[in-house]
Amino acid sequence: MLSVPALSGSFLVILQAVAEHLEDEGSKASKATAIRPWYRVYESNLKNMIFFALSFIVVAGFLGDKYYEYLRMHKKRDRDKTKEDKDRSKEMWADPDRQAVLTEAVRQVVQRKTPAPSA
Repeated sequence: MLSVPALSGSFLVILQAVAEHLEDEGSKASKATAIRPWYRVYESNLKNMIFFALSFIVVAGFLGDKYYEYLRMHKKRDRDKTKEDKDRSKEMWADPDRQAVLTEAVRQVVQRKTPAPSA
């Protein structure tokens, strides 16, 4: 009970009622069972199995997602690399001086392979 000397009588009665109500709630709260944290392992085997199975599914899904992202990035990198190689080879074959040299080299090889005319 609170003692406040300078307050009027009706206000003091209201204040006492509120104080008693708060004391009652405090005693009820101490008697109530404590709320368990979400991670506490319960006594039920079924709940434990469900919790661990769902945890495994979440971890496997996360790792699978990372694996497929890794594969996608490597395929994209390989695709870009082959595109660059094709562009580079097109540039190489587009050079007219190089084409002339290669044409002459092919002509010489063909001439060597053909048999000489017999007399």
